[in-house]
Amino acid sequence: MERIPRSLTIKESLWFKEERKNLEKETQPALKDANDDDTIPKTKSANEASHSSITQINESNDDQQKVLLSIRNLAEILEVLKDGHFQTTKWIDLGLHLGLFYNDLKTIETRYNRDPDQCLRECLASWLKGGFEATWDRLAIAVGKVGETTAATYIRSRKELQ
Repeated sequence: MERIPRSLTIKESLWFKEERKNLEKETQPALKDANDDDTIPKTKSANEASHSSITQINESNDDQQKVLLSIRNLAEILEVLKDGHFQTTKWIDLGLHLGLFYNDLKTIETRYNRDPDQCLRECLASWLKGGFEATWDRLAIAVGKVGETTAATYIRSRKELQ
């Protein structure tokens, strides 16, 4: 019988995240080394680039998407979800789409007497403290996957995610 490898889970892929970053840095040649030929036009350095370039605007959006959230952002996240009219009763599906384990979500449900507001709060706290790459973009994607497209759109507009 032939073994077929499976894809890594989100948590498992975090194990290799740093290794992958180091590998990418090693394999990419430096821009100046690759462009030693004077006949090839050279790109501007960061200091020479104009402040209103499209590249810089896109980079700032990328930076916003990559800003890692922490437990200190919990109140802000809850406020954004409330303002976006997220239905707190969908907290367990949201937790699953954020990468939390079903058993952990059932423990939260039992511990907080099925109070959806408190369960959502604890679910998000687990996500923020659980070693996940918690970003506004990932939250918006998960909210959209549970059918809360209005709330997902609101998160993206409020946090300027495209």
